[in-house]
Amino acid sequence: MLSQDLDNRWRGALFALDPRNPDASRHFCTSSREIFTEILEKRAPDDAVLQTFPECAKTQDGRPTRRSRIQFALHRKGMLAAPLEQFIDDDVENIIELFKVFNTGTHGEAASIAFPSLVAIKTRVEDGIAYLSHVFA
Repeated sequence: MLSQDLDNRWRGALFALDPRNPDASRHFCTSSREIFTEILEKRAPDDAVLQTFPECAKTQDGRPTRRSRIQFALHRKGMLAAPLEQFIDDDVENIIELFKVFNTGTHGEAASIAFPSLVAIKTRVEDGIAYLSHVFA
């Protein structure tokens, strides 16, 4: 468990995954996105990322991107090496793509993601959390 707050958010996301919940996609995706964001921002704070990678990719407001934060964590673990670069880049891209799914579920209409798809996304989110937990351990 990363923190009690993140545990509560995950429990809330799971609670929202009820086929009778007409807004399950919004509830689940919002909580899941917040969990990922919290992990990335707490474990790879702006100052630390910018100190290590001053020329890293940044958002419009000058903060490190999600990709930069993950690369920072991989660098700290000694995993950001040329032989692994494509594999790691694909893995990072997969996590970033998950945010696009979250945004669809959060900002779309109620039930914008069908319930069977939400169950599949739940598995991907669990895998993503495990990946980030390992990278940021």
